[in-house]
Amino acid sequence: MKGTFTKAYDYKVKVTVAGARAEEGSSKVTIAADFGDIPGLAPVPISNGNMRVTSKLSLDGTEVEVKGSSSVNAAANQPVPVPRLTGTGTVEGDSAKVEVKTFNFEFDKISGADVAADCTSDNGTVGTMTMGVGDIDDLEPPSRGGNGGTGGGTTTLPQTGGGDAMPVIGLWALALGVIGAGLLVWMPRQRRSTI
Repeated sequence: MKGTFTKAYDYKVKVTVAGARAEEGSSKVTIAADFGDIPGLAPVPISNGNMRVTSKLSLDGTEVEVKGSSSVNAAANQPVPVPRLTGTGTVEGDSAKVEVKTFNFEFDKISGADVAADCTSDNGTVGTMTMGVGDIDDLEPPSRGGNGGTGGGTTTLPQTGGGDAMPVIGLWALALGVIGAGLLVWMPRQRRSTI
């Protein structure tokens, strides 16, 4: 059967973004972004699927790219966890308004099908983040459940994404949907696959 999966989806999701400087006064900030699970829209099981995820954030208007990858195992139509995305940027002040501009994911072929989605945001405001001093790797990801994390962690590094932060997303996808922050519009990559 030949086919292209192109259907729009809307989801509400929690997104948590944290930033840390290695030392007080440094303008270099390490960013960690945690997105909720990708909805379970894959019509086939994913077994050791290599997933790459990239998101472009705006920190007070300065673009920062965060990336992550993982090996995914999920039954057909089951949610897929998004790995923690990390990157570095320059922020002069102690706080920054955080917006999600894009969110993209791509798998290696799954059962012969290309699975990927590209997203741009019309309104991806997450909140205001206050930068901490420390190692971002010490920050635990929020616990997962439902459409995202709880926005908490066990360290003292500040982060966005408190309990009620649940923006809406719209997306276009090829076999999988995606979760992000704000109103995101997904444009599928034009691929045809034999399944």
